[in-house]
Amino acid sequence: MIETNNHIIDIDKPEALIEYYKLLLSVLRLVTSVMLSRGPQNEQTLEQARQFLAEHRPSMVAIFKRQAKIGAAMNRNISVTVEELVELYVLLVSTTGFLDVSSTA
Repeated sequence: MIETNNHIIDIDKPEALIEYYKLLLSVLRLVTSVMLSRGPQNEQTLEQARQFLAEHRPSMVAIFKRQAKIGAAMNRNISVTVEELVELYVLLVSTTGFLDVSSTA
């Protein structure tokens, strides 16, 4: 299942899920690159990255669960992409202090 514009779409075909993960991976690479190039001292970039994480939290949690093998089974075609997604999400969360900020809000 994925969330787009507050609608949940059930993905029955593994190919569609792989394509979604590839698109998400590209977006996360871009967001992470901008975040790292601007630096942790840039408050505007930090806030925008935190907002991105907050808006995509359900997707992030689903990917963490898939990586931890909770719920849906993961085939080999998806596992490498999921690992990369987890690495980028962890990098963004740690760089932005997302957990510290979101837990106090």
